[in-house]
Amino acid sequence: MNDDFDFLSPDTPANDPVPATDGLTAPVFDGQSGYVEIPDSIDYSQPTRGGLTVEAWLRPDSLSMPRVEASGYVHWLGKGGTHQQEWVARMYQAGNAEGRANRISFYAFNLAGGQGAGSYFQDPLTAGAWLHVVGRMDALTTSIFCGGDQRDTDALSGYSIVPAHGTAPVRIGTRDLQSFFQGAISRVAIYGAPLSAPTIRDHYQARGSAGYDTLILGEPALVGYWKLDETGGDSAVDATGRNNGTYCGGVQRGQAVWNP
Repeated sequence: MNDDFDFLSPDTPANDPVPATDGLTAPVFDGQSGYVEIPDSIDYSQPTRGGLTVEAWLRPDSLSMPRVEASGYVHWLGKGGTHQQEWVARMYQAGNAEGRANRISFYAFNLAGGQGAGSYFQDPLTAGAWLHVVGRMDALTTSIFCGGDQRDTDALSGYSIVPAHGTAPVRIGTRDLQSFFQGAISRVAIYGAPLSAPTIRDHYQARGSAGYDTLILGEPALVGYWKLDETGGDSAVDATGRNNGTYCGGVQRGQAVWNP
């Protein structure tokens, strides 16, 4: 698999702010400049941990976001920059030049960039609906899960990928400030191991409950967990106590309810 403005589009629902209860809030990213930046750590790199799993809930509020890149896609979570590429989660937009509209993928790269080894699913999507997406890497493969089910697996060797630790931060809502996600993102977790398929399914089945956070925090491989349930301030708290992030640009804290 190869790598290489209107705020409200017609497919954008009216997601008015709704008061959330029990801390089940989520921020809304404006699709223009909003993101969360988390400082670099070796814990977020596959070769320093022997494996890596990245888990998040996202609610795209448009299928045609205003700030896209390349053939027409948006990076909504990733660790990478110029000559510091590692991994990224991507959503292809309506009108994508490669015919990949609605595709959601998880890529691994060499630090120098170029083609990436990626896994994906390409389902009909509904603006305003929550998705549970998990990207997983080990020494040989990438995999992607949606709704608790494994959807695709690809070999790193197919694109001669040898993962390495770079110095780029992790960013939520973008990767390297070239495209921006429009919608809500919640409960971003990074694990320093490839989680098993049954574990990922258990996480999905606990969705939308206060017990979900307890389940995630109980995972032995967890190295970072950003619930993104703040209602103000600039700090995106890491619930593990390791590495807080910072809200940047157009992000409305606490303006969505995480209710998958």
